[in-house]
Amino acid sequence: MPQQNNTCDCGVYVCRYAYNMYLMRNRTFTKSDIDSSFEFITKSAEFQFIDVDIYQIRLGLKKLVQTMSVLYENRIKNCDVPIIKNDDKSDDNN
Repeated sequence: MPQQNNTCDCGVYVCRYAYNMYLMRNRTFTKSDIDSSFEFITKSAEFQFIDVDIYQIRLGLKKLVQTMSVLYENRIKNCDVPIIKNDDKSDDNN
């Protein structure tokens, strides 16, 4: 099973592992799977990926967050509901 070899991709690996488990959601686990420490999971095709795959996922996640940030900012700018900011520290004394 691929393992992280740096200190910055742990979240990307977690996302990939979660996605892999999602892909395997309909598989049946047997007693022999449990006895073999679930090796059939870690040796499955879903878990055969390399660092380049993680890099591509990281780039995709970055693009997704950037796109969603722009959409969110535009929605806030066009929102009819006023955004209330409590910069008045006098309310803290109540």
